Amino acid sequence: MTEESDIRTVIAGVFDEDWYLHTYPDVADAGVDPISHYLSSGADEGRDPHPLFDTSWYADQNPEVRQAGLNALAHYLLVGAAGGKDPHPLFATSWYSEQRPQIHGTSLNPLLDYIGAPAQSRVSPHPLFDSAWYLRNNPDVAEAGVDPLLHYIGNGEREGRSPNPLFDPAWYLRQCSDERPHGMTALEHYLIKGAARGLDPHPLFDTDYYAEQCTRSQLASINPLEHYLRFGVRDAFRPHPLFDSHWYLKKYPEVIDANVNPLVHYLLEGAGYGTEPHCLFRGNWYLRKYEHNIPPGMNPLLHYVLFGAKNHRDPSPEFSGRFYTDRYRDADWERTNPLSHYITIGRAQGRSPAPMSVLYREIRRAAEEAFSGTGFEALRHISSMAIKPKFLIVMSGEDDRKHRITTQSLLAQIYKNFIILSVSDILSIVERLDEERDVYLIWLEAGDVLKPAALYHFACAINRVPTLDLIYGDEEIRSADGDIIPFYKPAWSPDYLESFNYIGRSICYRLTFAGELLASAEDPFDFLLRVTEKLGHIGHVREMISTCPDRRHGSDTEVQADLASLNRRCRRLGRHAEFVAHAQPARLYRLGSPITTTAKISIVLYSTRAITSSAVDLSYPFLRQIAPRSSAEFGLPEGTTIEVIPIAATLDDAVVSDPNAVRGSHLSGDVDTGGLAVALNRAVEAATGQYILFLSDVPQRSEAICLTHMVHHIIKPHIGAVGAKLIAADGRTAQFGLVLFDGMKHRVHHGSRPDGEDYFFSHTASRNFRAVELDALMTDKGLFQSVGGFDATVDPSQMAVDYCLAIQARGKMVVCDADTLVESEIDVDEYASGFSAVGFDRDRVFVEKWSRQLISDPYYNLERLAISPAAYDGRPQKDC
Repeated sequence: MTEESDIRTVIAGVFDEDWYLHTYPDVADAGVDPISHYLSSGADEGRDPHPLFDTSWYADQNPEVRQAGLNALAHYLLVGAAGGKDPHPLFATSWYSEQRPQIHGTSLNPLLDYIGAPAQSRVSPHPLFDSAWYLRNNPDVAEAGVDPLLHYIGNGEREGRSPNPLFDPAWYLRQCSDERPHGMTALEHYLIKGAARGLDPHPLFDTDYYAEQCTRSQLASINPLEHYLRFGVRDAFRPHPLFDSHWYLKKYPEVIDANVNPLVHYLLEGAGYGTEPHCLFRGNWYLRKYEHNIPPGMNPLLHYVLFGAKNHRDPSPEFSGRFYTDRYRDADWERTNPLSHYITIGRAQGRSPAPMSVLYREIRRAAEEAFSGTGFEALRHISSMAIKPKFLIVMSGEDDRKHRITTQSLLAQIYKNFIILSVSDILSIVERLDEERDVYLIWLEAGDVLKPAALYHFACAINRVPTLDLIYGDEEIRSADGDIIPFYKPAWSPDYLESFNYIGRSICYRLTFAGELLASAEDPFDFLLRVTEKLGHIGHVREMISTCPDRRHGSDTEVQADLASLNRRCRRLGRHAEFVAHAQPARLYRLGSPITTTAKISIVLYSTRAITSSAVDLSYPFLRQIAPRSSAEFGLPEGTTIEVIPIAATLDDAVVSDPNAVRGSHLSGDVDTGGLAVALNRAVEAATGQYILFLSDVPQRSEAICLTHMVHHIIKPHIGAVGAKLIAADGRTAQFGLVLFDGMKHRVHHGSRPDGEDYFFSHTASRNFRAVELDALMTDKGLFQSVGGFDATVDPSQMAVDYCLAIQARGKMVVCDADTLVESEIDVDEYASGFSAVGFDRDRVFVEKWSRQLISDPYYNLERLAISPAAYDGRPQKDC
């Protein structure tokens, strides 16, 4: 088709004559026909026939148009639209067709369909232009009845209007060093140039930070903001270091129910009623502290990002901007937000967010201020609770003064549905109320002080999860010298409880679940142990519930009472073992009696440095330790058989100096056939032991490893994997359990000294963890094979974590034994660089499998301990 009349017919349905004459007054002044002008010279001059057809941009996207001397609009209407071509940067054909299923897959032209629809019923033609939001946010446009996109292109941006809640034109343009072509909106510039240059569309959308969470293929044909709006929101990707989508959705589940973008919710609604975008940014606290510096109605996080950080404002009582920037001078603080730096880099490097000596004092003060300001709301909430639980509070102890202290704290409770009972009264009351489901028991010692909101927090937890049978909270410990130490507790950890009574007395029990055990209990700890042997629903309230005396150390009488309770537990559970104390006066315990099991243990010795087909040298230090020794030297019964399977070799039948010592294995460890995971899985297939111990071949010291305590754990029905404590050459801890959060695995105790200060025996007690490293990992062979062994599709550095998560999905738990020491001649820094955290970002297979499990770690109180470096678990620290 070459005749002008034919082309006129083709383009007439799109060509807007009035708009053309208004936009190009020289054409109107010349008195020429607008379509004729466009066909004869306008298109060649880059003039547009319609506000939604960009002639020059279309020709740039489709070079064959200029090469063949074709008219751009005619080409689009005859060829381009059918091929999915876009007529304008703000008209995405594929997106529009998805929104209009009636034209999807048909020959209907999307642009003609859009133009032909009533102006305010047109669907958004681009994911970055939100028509419905634009009309809601600009009621004058809605009242005028005009098309929202055409209004934005024509006048809206010049009037300071935004195309969507996450694109701020004024903010964006301040980043642009080049001049925009006349008539181009900021959003068009972002789509054509800015996104590729890494410019940010909004102060709370950090393009580079977001892109790091995506694979290259995910952003190959889509800009970061569009990816976030279409896909990233679904996967809870973080748009900015200071907006934690996972945390926000977990804290405000109503946002999930409403199916809205969490960042948009925060900007448009949440900040107005006090939601917090990150555990380290407290909006209400920030507004109160700097009320004279913040314009009324301004979003607190926006103020901090735009102005506050540069002026060393504190985003929360947990983070001191002045302290952080003064202490760490290796960053350009004129251009770097200190809180963002801490979250993305500093925390993993072990940097402190504030002077540790004042940190908890500030947190406590902020919590008290917040509660004092919400007392009325709490009372209103109590009146509307669907479940109003009754609490029976038992108080033991003979000291009248301590009785009065505890009673005063009870009378100060804002939740009043409770009664105080003596030990002698409780049994008769329990019998009378045993059938009432919403009655709960709390057993205190005289002198314990409940926080004013303690019962309120318990009642809230019961209303959130009515099936809870046992609920415990965090607590403050009053040391002998009067200091207050916050105890941030992990989630339910049965093995930690047997090492140290970490739960204490900040706990309530459902009466119908626990009441029958009360008569046989000797004391609160004995009662707790008996109750937790039942398979109930246990919950953890991450609030400070009480202030109690320090129970980390005790008298001989207290230690013996604890041991008696623990050993009664062993007998009830059918364990042939006895607990012993580590070293009095510490109330820290471990199983100390011999093991009765005679199961075989297969030790799989592997190399992380290289897997070759060459024979393993049996003079290698580790093999020289084991080969000539019997199982008795590992603390195991004479009947226990130990076999060693090195996977970096093909061994002939190895030297067996003792039937209980070593059995060689014909096993090839060819890395090319599947890598370390395949080699380890083959080793397990060849193993004849019931239990498998994976050991890295890092150079070991001469002492044999005592396996007694690992076996004590692995034979427990609820345990699926056991880790050990790896000690480096200088005596510091290389590894002792892993916590998983922020998409990273953190070696919390990396670099700690065994004789250093210990936060509630977190380094010396056996503890449950989300994962342990492969360097020393014991598991059951049957369980290992039932989950498919190690996954060869994940990165070798994540195999152990992947396995630990897989067995937890089967209902098993992971424990790290503090008494099994694997001592090495390697320096602590060789186990990891200066970082105590390792990211999962390079392993997309792993992340896709376990993305929700990597949000937070139930054994690590992230909401509170995020105030500190990742390697900090609450131990006292000196300020530098």
